[in-house]
Amino acid sequence: MFTLVTTSLVVNYRSATKGVVLNTLAYRITSEVRRAQTYALGNINNSGVGLLVPYGVYFNTATPRDVVLFADVNKSRKYDAGDVLIETLGLNAGNSVSGLCVNMKKLPANCTVTSLSVTFLRPYPEPTISPNIAVGAPYGDADIKISTDSGLEKTIVVWATGQLAIE
Repeated sequence: MFTLVTTSLVVNYRSATKGVVLNTLAYRITSEVRRAQTYALGNINNSGVGLLVPYGVYFNTATPRDVVLFADVNKSRKYDAGDVLIETLGLNAGNSVSGLCVNMKKLPANCTVTSLSVTFLRPYPEPTISPNIAVGAPYGDADIKISTDSGLEKTIVVWATGQLAIE
């Protein structure tokens, strides 16, 4: 009886711990998006390339454990060659960006996206959502799905208004 109760407690503890870690990770990624927005709106010169540069966050399912904060020096509104890497947030082992979706008004979500840049430029708090696909732009919002190796999942929503949500 004691072994059965102990085993149940250990299994439930591990599951709860993974959920807490995933929640924390969702908040860290949300903070990175908010940081890019703050840098852009506050005219912060962390890039060393001058003022009024868009700042953004880049996600790629090919490198699912990296979230990149960047200064969009060439103002393409995408993370590409010539942009300044400010920081790479490395996700914990077992956690990853598992899916990216873009949404347009009155149309179903497009989840064939493999890379996504979310950028901000002063004076506007609204993001520019730039996926690797070019169908149906502009996009209303973006969903960044993160998951654990055990199947737990959270979705970070970047709304067209600049608001962020964790679902």
